[in-house]
Amino acid sequence: MSGVDVGRFGIWTSALDRQPATIVRQAIAEIERLGFGALWVGEAARREVFANASLLLSATQQLVVATGIANI
Repeated sequence: MSGVDVGRFGIWTSALDRQPATIVRQAIAEIERLGFGALWVGEAARREVFANASLLLSATQQLVVATGIANI
């Protein structure tokens, strides 16, 4: 069984939910630069999770973006 390597440490946050895309992209790049392996996000507030994941992934090279909840 193969899996995704999310690294040893990750972050769960909703702090970026109310920020403009430019700020979010800068923050995500910094999170990756600091060595975090994954960023966990949810859909509970203000942003559709798959569109948000696309925005987040576009600002990274290797960071894993994971959803806690995705309403379908």
